[in-house]
Amino acid sequence: NVIMGTREDFIDSGVNLLTSAVSLADPVAGLVGTALSPIIASGAKSILPNSLSKREDMRVEEVFRQVVQKIISKLNEGKIPRSDDMYYANEMDIPNAQEIFEGVLLKAREEHQAKKLRLYSDFFANLCFDETINLEHAHFLLTLIERLTYRQFVILAYLSDGKCIATNRWDALFKVANTSELIRYYDFYSEYVDLYNIRLITQTNKMPGFALGMSETKISEMGIKISTLLELNTITQEEIKKIQAYFDAIAEIMARM
Repeated sequence: NVIMGTREDFIDSGVNLLTSAVSLADPVAGLVGTALSPIIASGAKSILPNSLSKREDMRVEEVFRQVVQKIISKLNEGKIPRSDDMYYANEMDIPNAQEIFEGVLLKAREEHQAKKLRLYSDFFANLCFDETINLEHAHFLLTLIERLTYRQFVILAYLSDGKCIATNRWDALFKVANTSELIRYYDFYSEYVDLYNIRLITQTNKMPGFALGMSETKISEMGIKISTLLELNTITQEEIKKIQAYFDAIAEIMARM
């Protein structure tokens, strides 16, 4: 068990490490850290009640630990935490940053895909250093992380280098083809269409149209932003190759139709 003693001991230990790292950083970072450290402590203590199941407990602890480690790592790299009023302002006596952190831990607590836990921690840690993301945008992105499958994030990682996918026949064939060969990839097709519908994937200018089935597609600017924020470049090559295999298999089937 990662907890030595009580849950509060576990939280305080992590926050003390963060506070120490902040105190060694730039004086500006030190001032910001005096706000960030108690926010993280308060957020964690509000989401780790005794009523949590063991599995929920482990998820929350894991994300908390990863957030602290990631922030410390960024401080050691010389990065300065955001200092804007939006992030530290009080709303009903709860700082915005704490509100978001509590949301991260709540969603992580219910997350059944273990691989997505890192995405929650990277999201919040990077948010602490990015003033371009306001409160409303942060809540929107957090909801998006919860909503998407881990494979959809791997798809974004696969596309993040600018690849264009020849999806111009996808809609027509998946809607009319009844072959078991193509149906086995219907879940992958559906996940891709979902990314298109929420504008994380967009059409290229090569074959313009108004639907996925009329165009080549690629990652959108929003998709790139999310890919950077969640550090999807750390997804393993083994997982990336699986996505390539899906695209290759669908292309091969369609070439015979």
